[in-house]
Parts: sequence; C-alpha cells; structure tokens
Amino acid sequence: EDGTWTLELEESKKRSERQTRFFVSAAEVKHVKDVMTFGYVVREEEPARNIDSEKAIKLGVKPGEKYQFLKKGLTVESDDGSHVVYPEQVLSAISKKKARKFAIIGDNFQLSIPLYRLCQDCDVLVHEATSLSMDADQAAVRGHSTPEIAGLVAKNINAKVLALNHFGGKSGKDEMGVLEESEKSNGGNSHILVTHDFLEISVPWLGFDNPKALEEENENISDVAEDKS
Repeated sequence: EDGTWTLELEESKKRSERQTRFFVSAAEVKHVKDVMTFGYVVREEEPARNIDSEKAIKLGVKPGEKYQFLKKGLTVESDDGSHVVYPEQVLSAISKKKARKFAIIGDNFQLSIPLYRLCQDCDVLVHEATSLSMDADQAAVRGHSTPEIAGLVAKNINAKVLALNHFGGKSGKDEMGVLEESEKSNGGNSHILVTHDFLEISVPWLGFDNPKALEEENENISDVAEDKS
C-alpha cells in the first residue's frame, strides 16, 4: 500500500542468536517508459538492548517474561498492575552498535517518494552518475542521472556517504568533473567518492555520525584503493 516491498534475507533467517538479521526493501524509480525499475535498501535489524534490571525492579517489574516484551519495544504493566512501564524507562543505552543501512540505486533519473522514505539517513548511498554536464530534462530523456542529481539526492536523504558509479562517456573520463558537480549540489552534506571495481567501504558499528569513524573510514578507503591499484 505504501509503494514498498520488504523481505528478510533467507540466510538471515538461519542465523544463530548472535548473528544479525538483514532486511531488503524495494521501491520504484523512474527510468524509461514501460520498464519497471527498482532501487533497493538493505538494513540491519536494530541491535538488541539489555534490560537494566535494577531500574525495572524499582518500577515494579521483576525478572521474567515481561522483560522479553520490553526488549521488543512493547509496554508492560507493573507486576501489581498499578501502572504501565515503558521500554525506554528500563532499556540500557546503545553504546557500541547501531543498525546500518545501505541504499543501492541503479538506472534512474528520479526516485519515487516511497524510495526517498526508505533511503532516509542511510549510511551509504550507491547512485549512478551517467551523464556529466547535462541538464535534468536531457537526463530524463535518457533515463539516467547526472552527478548533480546524485549529489542532491544524497543531500535530501541525509546519506553519510555517496558512492557514485555507472559512468558513461564523458563521465567516465572526467572523475574530477563528476566529483565537483556532485559536491556542488550536495553542499557538503555527504562524503562523496567515485567508485571503481573491487572498492570496499567499511561502515563502523556506530555509523558515520561519529566524526572519528568518518576519519578512519577515509583512511580505509585510501588503503583499499592503493591495494587494488
């Protein structure tokens, strides 16, 4: 009904208790007439949080089945039934992990509103940048995006990293031009890079909201690029 589809990865269903579940969501993009084309978002399950039993007991909930409901984000009644206890009152703070999210957008000249919503606050956005120095109308006719469009999309969805790919003709011969055009429309909201075969991007557990994590990731990208060259 909301224009999106979400599936849990089959391998994720067979995980052990310590492994993370992954979900893949999809929504349409605009590419060429009469051809349904999709963008995809891969996200992790929110990391489990522990119950602060001391807080829970003080609020009238002793260890037991109710703790499982609280861990899942559900409210419960105190053991004496006198009041409601909310998960945020007893769940420990997340300090080492947060769910990571990756958006992979192939051929398109415009994202749909449902896909925009799915992509919000993603850690990494992979987006095509086929047509360098072409206005939006020309790009739409071809069914592809410019680096300027990619940079603007990354800004609008608050992507931490924008990884540009799918370079055609002029774009493939002018990496600096691709970067400059996308950086201008992005306004410094995202870290932008031009991808190449076998490029690896490591996303830290706390994501790129942590300035130190982004600094370390810049070093990782440089190291991988040197190894592959």
